[in-house]
Amino acid sequence: MDIVSSGLNLDGAQLLSYAASTAKLFAPDGVSGARGDEKRLRSELKELRRFYDKLRLSGDGEDHTAADEWMLDNYYLILREGQSALAALRSSGALR
Repeated sequence: MDIVSSGLNLDGAQLLSYAASTAKLFAPDGVSGARGDEKRLRSELKELRRFYDKLRLSGDGEDHTAADEWMLDNYYLILREGQSALAALRSSGALR
């Protein structure tokens, strides 16, 4: 189950906790192939897109949290930085 289909509404602290627990999935040392990281990032960006679309279509925003509003206002930053990271991963070799 992903964060979008779980029905959870995360506030800022919960979103930070989710991000931290997701970051722990990455190995802190050793060698990681960039292809796997690129695939994982692409998947996470798709999940964020689904969440953004769900927020955008959810009506007038009376039930939106501050984190929801941030996502709606700044989604373009996620797209820009995500595409930049994907391009860097595509052009890199193994990561240490």
